[in-house]
Amino acid sequence: MPDLSGLVGFPPFELDAEHKMVYRGCDPVEIHATPMRLLIYLAQSRNRIVPRSELSRMFGGTQSSARPSSQARLTSCVVL
Repeated sequence: MPDLSGLVGFPPFELDAEHKMVYRGCDPVEIHATPMRLLIYLAQSRNRIVPRSELSRMFGGTQSSARPSSQARLTSCVVL
């Protein structure tokens, strides 16, 4: 996984992965730990399509099983 040094911009936001912070302009945006993990992972993988099965494994699922709890957490992170 590529290292994220510096800020990653996705206007009007910027991600500081090293410090696990998101900013809107100069103002910090509060993001809970699980959505932050997802955001950092997607930013690190920004040059490719990340399959849902891969993201699901981050939340305790396996490739062959669609555990409802891990699927629900993933969906809530993406929808927020």
